[in-house]
Amino acid sequence: MKTKSRNLVLLILFLAGCGNPPATPSLPASLTPVLYDPATPTMTLTPELTPTATPGPRFTQQCFQVIDQEISLKDMASGTILLYIGPGDRNVLKDIQTGIEYKPPARSKDSSWDSAPIISAQISPDETMLAEVESVDNTQSTKSDYILRVFDARAKVLSRVSLNRQDLDLSSVYWLNNERLLIGTEKYSTVLVVNPFTGEQQVVSNELPDLFTYYSPGLIWRVVYSPDLDRVVYYKVGQELVVRNVVNNQILWQGKFFQRGWPAWSPDGQEVAVIGGIDNTQLYLIDRLGQAKALLREDQHHNTFLPFWSPDGKRLIFWDNDSLMVYDRQIDWVFDTCISFPGPDEPVWSPDSQQFVVDRTSAQPLLVDIQKKVVYKTNEIPNAYMVGWMNSLP
Repeated sequence: MKTKSRNLVLLILFLAGCGNPPATPSLPASLTPVLYDPATPTMTLTPELTPTATPGPRFTQQCFQVIDQEISLKDMASGTILLYIGPGDRNVLKDIQTGIEYKPPARSKDSSWDSAPIISAQISPDETMLAEVESVDNTQSTKSDYILRVFDARAKVLSRVSLNRQDLDLSSVYWLNNERLLIGTEKYSTVLVVNPFTGEQQVVSNELPDLFTYYSPGLIWRVVYSPDLDRVVYYKVGQELVVRNVVNNQILWQGKFFQRGWPAWSPDGQEVAVIGGIDNTQLYLIDRLGQAKALLREDQHHNTFLPFWSPDGKRLIFWDNDSLMVYDRQIDWVFDTCISFPGPDEPVWSPDSQQFVVDRTSAQPLLVDIQKKVVYKTNEIPNAYMVGWMNSLP
């Protein structure tokens, strides 16, 4: 199972150290900040829009210390981690401090996803709940039924809702906020919004002109909504990414796009991180009015991947070429952390936004501490990989 898990990511990470200065950057004498104000982002705009010059963030390089000695995760972190074990066992919630493992109750006997990876599982924004969609065979129809279950950090079922959506093939699930989940479908412009605590279900379908509609289970160009459902990001025919206001049906921004990770809305829903470009990719922050800010220098070549916001929305981490980058939203700085990543890996943030784990499928996952500016090696997770991080219960 360990070998199969490693195949789910690109290449194992290589270390070189990394960094993130405090709110008022104070750098070692050996490091000279390179400051810049990027030009207006290169983008394709609709005729009715006027490009707006937005000052770019400042940039510097400061390297974290890499601790070569292996450490135990419980000595440096706390909380409950969600582990994917494999077919059969599926997933386990493990308390970092106590080592106690909690297994969700058995699935329905007719579940058709017993051997599938847990791509349908997502942790809530407040890091206290785990939601998972289960597909159940229907003996009366060729279509499947679906069940949404929500657990706490000890795998106790908080909610179980039958979705009864035989008219839709459901796919990935993610939280809009701590009370509502959005579930994607094979009909790209249609999503299902569910409140797991009241059982309320709402089908949302907006007109998305020229929507790229290729669908394959587990490999989709996801339509990504803002938490308030007023804004949407989607992939358009012609290799273009579009940010649209669905209230007045107006395009806010569009640009050439190559898929290197899903667009990522900030937790407060005020900005979305998108990757624009084809051969020379750039990471943009698009606000709710459609104003774009490039996070990287426009006069240099970039190859950006996988933007991920911290749970508190204060930082955005991503990869450029083979290096891990950190954008500090509060002080508008981008930091090159000096950690080399030939094969970018999706990070898992700690609930307090102070740490994250990468290289999750290797024998030595890496724990990165933002505050201490240190990278640790840990062998805490044998024969499994980490897919989420929750607050532990008292």
